[in-house]
Amino acid sequence: MRTKILVLSLALALSANLRAQVSIGDLTAPAKGALLDLNKAVKGGLALSNVELANLYTIPATFPDITSPVSDPVKQDFTGAMVYHTGENGIAAGIYVWNGTNWTPATENCQPLTSAQLNITPSPTILLATGGTAPFSVSIDASERCTGGETYSWSVTPSTNTVIQKPSETNTPITFNAEGMYNVKVTVANHRYTDPASPVESGKTTVYVTADGTPATLTDANYGITGDFCYDVKGPNNSGQSSTFYASRTDAFESGFTKTYTFTYTNTFSNLTVLNPGGIVASVSKPAKITDTGSGAVTFTITFVSDVEQQVIDNNGPIQVQLLVGYDNHEGKAKIAYKNIKVQDGDCGCPVQTSATKWLTFQCHNLGADYGIRSDAELALIDNNNFREYHGDWYRWGSKTASLVNTGTSSDGIPGWNSTTPDYQESSEDDGSLWKAANNPCPDGWRLPMREEWRDVFNHNSSNIKRYVGGTESNNWSNGNVNSVLKIGDCLYLPAAGSRHYNRGDLQSRGTECTYWSSSITNSSSAHYLLVTKENIYPVTWTDRLYGFSVRCVADE
Repeated sequence: MRTKILVLSLALALSANLRAQVSIGDLTAPAKGALLDLNKAVKGGLALSNVELANLYTIPATFPDITSPVSDPVKQDFTGAMVYHTGENGIAAGIYVWNGTNWTPATENCQPLTSAQLNITPSPTILLATGGTAPFSVSIDASERCTGGETYSWSVTPSTNTVIQKPSETNTPITFNAEGMYNVKVTVANHRYTDPASPVESGKTTVYVTADGTPATLTDANYGITGDFCYDVKGPNNSGQSSTFYASRTDAFESGFTKTYTFTYTNTFSNLTVLNPGGIVASVSKPAKITDTGSGAVTFTITFVSDVEQQVIDNNGPIQVQLLVGYDNHEGKAKIAYKNIKVQDGDCGCPVQTSATKWLTFQCHNLGADYGIRSDAELALIDNNNFREYHGDWYRWGSKTASLVNTGTSSDGIPGWNSTTPDYQESSEDDGSLWKAANNPCPDGWRLPMREEWRDVFNHNSSNIKRYVGGTESNNWSNGNVNSVLKIGDCLYLPAAGSRHYNRGDLQSRGTECTYWSSSITNSSSAHYLLVTKENIYPVTWTDRLYGFSVRCVADE
């Protein structure tokens, strides 16, 4: 028997030396292109080495010339080696091929799992109220073919005893009972083709937890976001604007879908992260710096999806997302700077801060006007040819319809209006309810500001109120100056449109006075309004309801 083996070995060696090809079963030449040909007259099977693989990511040290740990060059040289695993250690019996990194079934090429193939939901950012529960789940991307038997370990950082952590197979509800910022991720365990010495983690979902589920309680006055908060798209004339106004509008996305924002700071910060709100936002850029001291600004960009305009048109109304920037403040506490971004077909509002945590969104034009003022540069565009489009109409308090001017009489044809039966429903409430329903002259979703809101606007912005004549800052308001405008904060522009006299019907004080109604009543014949003259500001005063004043609507949120 030993002689036969020796003769066969010599024959194979001679054949290999002559042709570098081998056939087993007879002495005929192997098939063209084959180095080893078993398909000959003598039939039989190839008996592979039967081995016991301890795992699927190492080459057993029992193999010839293999030492532990196995070096990368040896792993690569061994690529293509084939064995028969006998079924121990939780690995199914069968033929396995070494692919350079791990053993894979002969019928598949199973690569190690990567973080990119783990999908965690919800993602990437959620906002919860304290005590809120998020149903997290994980799945493996379909491109990872060789799965099965893996388990998942969930983690929440920073970990506190108020956060419930539950490991499970594919999903787990996590309850958050304390305010703060948390990162949720999942780690794969027991994946057959992944080295446990290098665990695979999913991307993280950032969870912000506040008392009421809004980011306001996690803000810090030393930090903020600046940039456009609202974008108009030029779609069908759904909002009731005049054809002139519609034709003059500029599509906010004509110059591209990427917009720039700035994180401002007056104190030390670290771990700055811009979080993608999803929805109509396709991507966000990484800030140029994530840590700094002192004061300054860091820019970043967001890119809207390319069909954002069509989405707004299909939605037949605004689409809003909340841009969140997470960071650790100078005390090392997790905080949020945020901005609500709205894309809509029509009028974008002008937000004005009324307290440390509250904002009020005004329309950018007076009721009845076609054009809004959104920058100091636009003030210079108001002239004697177009001021009516900027000033709008004049309304008696409680009237849904604008009053005519220069009639020479208090009568202007408005139904129900005289000194005793004004067009409103009496109420003792001072909450703006009178003009919220049937008598609200504002469009759907808008109302008049209450007297307290006018007061808060001026109190909170007292150091940032300016008078303009045209495009120049000036207190030289005078009668007939059609481009006299009061600017409050960074956004709100109020033209000095004057008022309609209560019994003569003529227009007075155009260029020298801003008169804007509130929704708050004084008594059965009077109501509160805002009065700004060329010398003074009266956020809350009152007068006869028969006067015709300007109306500036606010969002009814």
